[in-house]
Amino acid sequence: MISISIDGKILSFSQLDTQCFVTPNFDANSTSLIADGTANNPYTDVAQCFEAINNSRYAQLRVRGIMQMPKGETILNSNCVILNNGDASLVFPKDSSLVIKSSSLFISDFVIQTEDDTKSKNTKIVPLIKLENSVLDLENTHLSVNFGKN
Repeated sequence: MISISIDGKILSFSQLDTQCFVTPNFDANSTSLIADGTANNPYTDVAQCFEAINNSRYAQLRVRGIMQMPKGETILNSNCVILNNGDASLVFPKDSSLVIKSSSLFISDFVIQTEDDTKSKNTKIVPLIKLENSVLDLENTHLSVNFGKN
């Protein structure tokens, strides 16, 4: 067993796998009773998925289906790559946003969209994706956003 020191903490190689790099899976249509983020038991809850990502330094998230973001802010504070694992899209309801804090996010082969909100008068401006000392890189990704009137 290999031990290394990161930020003053001694970690064994097996601990390093779960604390520094994770590869969770998300599948909106999964019927698994136990969601642990593995390919056989992917997450179906966005909050649970981002909790696993934020508990590591680096993550590679594979998404299948529609990932419906929760209302309000979802915080990402880990370097992350989000990949399309089958007809993946990221949907933001009204007044929801992804806040990336001091990290980088790379999204590949995705559709990012907002729910249709053209009927209501939006008085509050909420960013879809907010960067705080962070980097966002989109590759082969389509943005589909309806802007309401103030």
